[in-house]
Amino acid sequence: MYELVNAVSLIGLILAVSLLVIIALQRPSREQSIATLIAMCCVTIWLGYWLRFQATSIEMLVIGKKLNYFGATLVYFVILVFCIHYYQIHRLHWLLVTLAVVGLFFLGMTLTFDKHHLYYTSYYMDTINGLPELIATYSILHTLYAVTILAYSVITLSITIYMFRKTTVNKSDFVNNIALLLVVLIPSICYLVDKIWKPSMDLTPFGLLVAQLNLIYLVAGGKVCDVNILARDYVFESIDEALVITDLQHRYREANKEAKALFPELKDAPPGENIQKLSKEVNLLFENISNENELLSKNNNLYQVKVKRVVDKRNTGGYVLWLEDVTTRHENIKLMQNYQKNLEYQVNEKTARLQKMNEKMISGFAAIAENRDTITGGHIQRTSAYVEAITQELKKSEKYAKILTDEYCKNLKVVAPLHDIGKVSVPDAILDKPAKLTEEEFEIMKEHTTTGAAMISQILDEETELEGLAEDIARYHHEKWTGKGYPEGLHGTEIPLSARIMAVADVFDALVSERPYKHKFSVDQAYDIIHEETGTHFDPDIVAAFDNIKDQITEIRYTTGIE
Repeated sequence: MYELVNAVSLIGLILAVSLLVIIALQRPSREQSIATLIAMCCVTIWLGYWLRFQATSIEMLVIGKKLNYFGATLVYFVILVFCIHYYQIHRLHWLLVTLAVVGLFFLGMTLTFDKHHLYYTSYYMDTINGLPELIATYSILHTLYAVTILAYSVITLSITIYMFRKTTVNKSDFVNNIALLLVVLIPSICYLVDKIWKPSMDLTPFGLLVAQLNLIYLVAGGKVCDVNILARDYVFESIDEALVITDLQHRYREANKEAKALFPELKDAPPGENIQKLSKEVNLLFENISNENELLSKNNNLYQVKVKRVVDKRNTGGYVLWLEDVTTRHENIKLMQNYQKNLEYQVNEKTARLQKMNEKMISGFAAIAENRDTITGGHIQRTSAYVEAITQELKKSEKYAKILTDEYCKNLKVVAPLHDIGKVSVPDAILDKPAKLTEEEFEIMKEHTTTGAAMISQILDEETELEGLAEDIARYHHEKWTGKGYPEGLHGTEIPLSARIMAVADVFDALVSERPYKHKFSVDQAYDIIHEETGTHFDPDIVAAFDNIKDQITEIRYTTGIE
């Protein structure tokens, strides 16, 4: 008997140590930590059995018994925790806390049973079947201890059986669940038989052997693992960016293959070493933790440097150095910028070309209008110059500064010659009549405004400022401030600003020019007439600007487009 139980204890101790080694070789995970506790408990239990079987004194026997109690009290609780985590049950924290408190109480009682009478009222050493044994008279706490161990077993078995039915989908699940069920079931049955029937030889060690073998199967076969950690490791190694990880004290933890290729000094770097000693370059990148836009040029590539501090609720964690290869992105940005510049250049060039084409067309049609209306002489040239002078003076006022931009003024000067383009459709008899027009003839003459606007919409590109201004001055330059003009009878600011400016320039030049039906007026006389019509025919603001540049207007009158 002695040889058998001694061999069993040695085999169990070897298996427990083997389990520890196998667990240590697995990837770090919570399951590994829990399985490590189970293995350590097994080592403690087997060491206790071995000391009991070798005991030559009651003191040695007591130490062995205490080791048995210590391992057994913990192992049943840890197996329960292992099952809960294995099946990912998240609502039993209150139960675990309660059972942990109860377990700690009995742990204290069993480890000090020789110091009080609450667990054993008395005990002595004897030899049974050739084996040294501690013969004890039990107290109430021993009974409660046995009930607690059985409660651990019953709860664990209930969870395991329930989840066995719920999670068994295929043959692999069935085998794994059976192995886990045996880890719980066999030691519990053996412990129950030992306490109720008290056989001549303890069965609990044999149950523990079965449990260890099943645990070795689960752990060594990779049946127990943390999928989150496996996924993290897979992403960490397969990601294209370089990653370097340190703890909060900047001690090196690990780096993926991309980082090791970028920083060869990290290939064989030992974890725990200060990153400054391993790589000054990497340490410098960690120190620039606040600079999110830092770029690193290395190995003909460009990397964007990011350093993130990652911590958990307990404020433990570390730093992650992330180097994103942005070489292609920056090359694309440069290509886009060059493309944008080239596109803008082409657009500007084409726009300028169209502008010149429009200006040439405007000049050409203005010349046609001027030649058609031979009696007006240099009227078109002078009115264009008057318009430019008025707009430059008027833009000094804050009221018109936003409207009269440089571009607006330039375009208005360009299209001003088109204000009478509609006269090409007026019959010669009316256009060249040396007397006042009849009412019917005047109605025909008035049509040159709408006809001119229609012609411009066909001549110039649509939806451009040139086209809009040209059409406005052709259509509305005969409108009056009080609404008594034509063709639409607009009044006040309903009349476009360009047409209101054109009206003053057009009437002034008509007054100071010779016509078959009238004599020309002097500049002063023309100004007096325009003043009389201010607020009825003309916009007062434009007349005020016109007054401010009288000298300039006079110069234009006698130097531009002389008749």
